Amino acid sequence: MLQKDKRKNLGLILAIILGAVLWASPAWAEDNAIIFNQTVGNYKVVVLATPSQPSPDKPLHLSLTLTRANGGTAITDATVSLTPDMTAMPMSGMTSFQAIAGQPTNVYSGDMPVSMEGAWLVHVLVQSPGAGAANFDLTFRVEKPAPLWPLLIGLAVAVTVAAGLAWYFLFRNKADEEEASPSSLKTN
Repeated sequence: MLQKDKRKNLGLILAIILGAVLWASPAWAEDNAIIFNQTVGNYKVVVLATPSQPSPDKPLHLSLTLTRANGGTAITDATVSLTPDMTAMPMSGMTSFQAIAGQPTNVYSGDMPVSMEGAWLVHVLVQSPGAGAANFDLTFRVEKPAPLWPLLIGLAVAVTVAAGLAWYFLFRNKADEEEASPSSLKTN
């Protein structure tokens, strides 16, 4: 019975350590950020970027939510063109792409490959038969992802603590258990 309780405690401790490491790790979190929230022409535009800190190893996902500036009703018949460019080094070969309407129908989204580090600029053109045309620019910075050293150090500490706890709960001297058990008490 005592051995079973020790294993249960060890499993609980290991689960807590693993949960803390996963919770603290930004490497596994897929975060997003609002990078534009303004009225442009007849449109109220909110742009969400995922991940919030773009890196060259994965495309940047942009979601544009379009509503009428004067009434807040959803714009569902727009055409959205995005043309990426680097501010410091114009990129030949970068072509415009169309954002695709999704669910809800006033959210237009697309993936933009960002192959180089640096400052990026995206020219956005929105056209709708009912609201006219408007254009604006999005700016963001692409950087290499943060190093994983803090995560690796945290994992090393967690493994060391887990090994120590495993030894403590599973492999202590039998004498410690015998001293604590009621049958080992001698009566005079």
